[in-house]
Amino acid sequence: MDPLAQLQDIHLPQQVHNYPLAPGWWILLILVSMLTAIVLYKAVKTWRLNKQKRFALRQLNQSPIPNNAQIIAILKWTTMTYFPRKSSASLFGRKFQQFLTEQLPEKHQQAFTEQCGDAFDHLYQKEVSDDSNIALSQAAILWLKKALPPKKITRKDKTDNTGKNQGSAKVNADKNTSPKTSSVEVTDTGKYQKQGEPA
Repeated sequence: MDPLAQLQDIHLPQQVHNYPLAPGWWILLILVSMLTAIVLYKAVKTWRLNKQKRFALRQLNQSPIPNNAQIIAILKWTTMTYFPRKSSASLFGRKFQQFLTEQLPEKHQQAFTEQCGDAFDHLYQKEVSDDSNIALSQAAILWLKKALPPKKITRKDKTDNTGKNQGSAKVNADKNTSPKTSSVEVTDTGKYQKQGEPA
């Protein structure tokens, strides 16, 4: 009898699977997922916030170049989109230019003022040179790129909102106290009339 015939084949160990993962890998996967979601959320939020800005830039970059009145109208519409309507809707001419300048970082304010020239003072002038239109268009593009979206509300706006809230609170307080006083007076008068005393 052949002794080699009684030998059995070598059995290899089963392959080790990668799952289930260790707890550390699950924690890392969750953190990466959360980070990706946050980045995507901020990217979508920024894209939506810059939607009106992109539209205004397309209007300014079209050919032929818009005239001064059209450029200022684009700036007015954009400011009313990004800033409180009360702070910019009633501004025209030099006051509107000053408002736009205040929204820019200090290092860009001088360049914006120089490019604007006196365009805001001569808005409805019939004859305006092409150089003036080009300069104002460049100033508007500079403002859109550097001032929008606004980083924070100006101090003046905060003061106006605070004063408005305080005034509303005072008016509400007066409204709440007035009916109570009237009802007390009516009740007291009715008591005197029941007792036969003059009101």
